[in-house]
Amino acid sequence: MTRGRRLAFLCLFFVSGACGLIYEIVWSRLLVFVFGGTTFAISTVLGCFMSGLALGSWLAGRWSAKAKRPERLYGILELCIGVYCLFIPFLLDAALPAYRWLAHLSGDSFALLTAACGIPSGPPPH
Repeated sequence: MTRGRRLAFLCLFFVSGACGLIYEIVWSRLLVFVFGGTTFAISTVLGCFMSGLALGSWLAGRWSAKAKRPERLYGILELCIGVYCLFIPFLLDAALPAYRWLAHLSGDSFALLTAACGIPSGPPPH
């Protein structure tokens, strides 16, 4: 890889990390409407984010060793993640009926509702 391409790759790698931090903030703000509290929202986001890093590292370690052009594989994965992140708000809206149903089923059981989906703080926004 030439020096220019390496520098471009490192810059894109930095931007990818910054986008990951932005995603965490946006998802935390969106999940507050679902869970009703920032503690549950941030815990969920961090748990999913760290689990995704661990799973991605484990899988990519196996696949990237076999890839002829690992930088291309990385770019494709980044594009897929970006497209998925664009759909998160719509996926959360689509999941609201399931959250409402779980909240209705759990009744007054704090433990059951927390284990199922967090603590709704009243009707979701709409």
